[in-house]
Amino acid sequence: MIPNLKNVNKLLVKQAQGGIPYRASTVMLAYNSQKVTKVPKTLDELLAWIKANPGKFSYNVPSGGGSGNSFVQTVVDMNLTPEERVRMSLVEDKEIQKKWAKGLETLRDLNKYTYGKNGTYPANNVATLTLLGTGEIDMGTVWSDMFASAKAAGTMPAYMKATAIKSPSLTGGPAILGIPINGKNRAGARLLANFALTPAIQNEIMGGFLKGIPVINGKLLDQTLFADFKDIDVTDMRAGYLAANNNELRSQWSLNVPGK
Repeated sequence: MIPNLKNVNKLLVKQAQGGIPYRASTVMLAYNSQKVTKVPKTLDELLAWIKANPGKFSYNVPSGGGSGNSFVQTVVDMNLTPEERVRMSLVEDKEIQKKWAKGLETLRDLNKYTYGKNGTYPANNVATLTLLGTGEIDMGTVWSDMFASAKAAGTMPAYMKATAIKSPSLTGGPAILGIPINGKNRAGARLLANFALTPAIQNEIMGGFLKGIPVINGKLLDQTLFADFKDIDVTDMRAGYLAANNNELRSQWSLNVPGK
């Protein structure tokens, strides 16, 4: 029905739950490759790096943008089981929310190690990118597409790199196309979806305005464009929280972390 779907990772297709994944975006760890000699690969390693390099890391206020929000969620998720993490993306759960306390304490302890060292944080995603681009910090959490766009625009130095972390990973996921069951031209919609999964369009998704993460087999893509995305495992992206849980986490962060 959609022949090019065979080039999309089967797990990613399963995660789409009947939709058609055509691009992805995720929060990543950006770093200054001229100064960071050992890049963290896990959240534990990142937390250790932050403490070993006071003032050189930051993340934005969770209510101001998804890159900071993702970091906060990932830290509190360290103390949840994989099943609990999934549940938080699906339903509101007050009992699981109680398990955030330890992660919020970890975040509060980071106040004296993050940029400024006084419990103040960048206002939004762009503010974090600015700190990275001007060299005020050497590491921070960023959206993959915003970081790629900044590099393309020349506002982010070429030596700034971005990578994924694990245990747990930062949040992100695929954008999905859907074909309504009662659509008047479902055959045409399938042709369009198939077109979106061609190497030509996936290359354009990477290199064009979207700066998105491709979802088809990397061997089929322009390798120059794919170089910035080859280390991203699209199947390891964690879904963000359900809005009710996310709003509560932002509130608890504001009450318990800054300036404490």
